Amino acid sequence: AGIARPTDRVVVVDCSASMAAVEEDGQRRIDLARVGIEEVIADLSEGERMALVVAGPEPTVAVPLTGDPQRLGLAVRTLRPGPGRADLPGALERARTLLVGAEPPLELRVFTDVPTAPPDLPADAVLIWAPVGRPRPNVAVTSFDVRATEGLPARLEALVGVDSVADRDARVTVSVETATRVLGRASYSLPAGGSLDRVYQFAAPDEDRVEVVLREIDFLAPGGEGDVAPAVEDGIDPGMTDALE
Repeated sequence: AGIARPTDRVVVVDCSASMAAVEEDGQRRIDLARVGIEEVIADLSEGERMALVVAGPEPTVAVPLTGDPQRLGLAVRTLRPGPGRADLPGALERARTLLVGAEPPLELRVFTDVPTAPPDLPADAVLIWAPVGRPRPNVAVTSFDVRATEGLPARLEALVGVDSVADRDARVTVSVETATRVLGRASYSLPAGGSLDRVYQFAAPDEDRVEVVLREIDFLAPGGEGDVAPAVEDGIDPGMTDALE
């Protein structure tokens, strides 16, 4: 009550990997954010403008300040979660820069599932946090590439990256598979907020599709002890290499 209706507003949307998480109602977090942003667009009146900033690995201004709801709607419909973490502080800085040259009253609305420090805004700007999804630990495959190795006999090499956005340690089982069989599995301990990068080698299968899946994820209570598997150095993991023969 008593807050003036904004003339210009900037919306920041988090497009990190965790926004692909599915909530209890079956909707992904990015879909929930999309609905919220579409409601903001539908509420625009004549003479009011909105900009859209996407927080990905590199923050981008998807749409500068505009009063065109169709342009904004198209950008919202194409939003997709990206791999890994998003540079949310960088996106907020881009939004702040847009607001400095905008027409007051101003509004910054942020759709995210990760709490972060608020930016320094102009005195006539209002900050609205729009949390998406219920807080819970999350682990995901964030990078995967398969290529042929040099030399004979011909083999394949899979590069796998796993990231945690959890506040506790986890035990994860990485499985490299085709449509018909499991090529091999290995289990690791993943620290809270940590990353795991591994390279696996195996004979080329008959199928033309290879995928990596996290088949087991167990989050440890604070103070949990022990690793599922012995620690291995980054690079080729001998245990997995043997398992994939």
